[in-house]
Amino acid sequence: RPSISVQPVIWRNEAKQLSARPKREIHPPAPKDLPYADTPKKMHKAKVPKDDGTAEQLKYYARILSDLRRQQHWDVAHPFHEPVNAIKLDIPTY
Repeated sequence: RPSISVQPVIWRNEAKQLSARPKREIHPPAPKDLPYADTPKKMHKAKVPKDDGTAEQLKYYARILSDLRRQQHWDVAHPFHEPVNAIKLDIPTY
């Protein structure tokens, strides 16, 4: 079917437009900048940690470490008091 290039007819009644309600204002769109640069952050409530036993385990390991640092355990724990020097001990893959 051949296309017909005819301008669409816009029907406007000038008298009706003058007596009609006023046109609304056109507002510019909101800026698309990222909001975190300008606004303060909301304070989040602190999460209550679940009691899965990790806190108790960490306390236990802290007690063990403090015991190993005592003088009475020096003969067992002295290799762990200083870091390993891989160059001095010639351990290139350490």
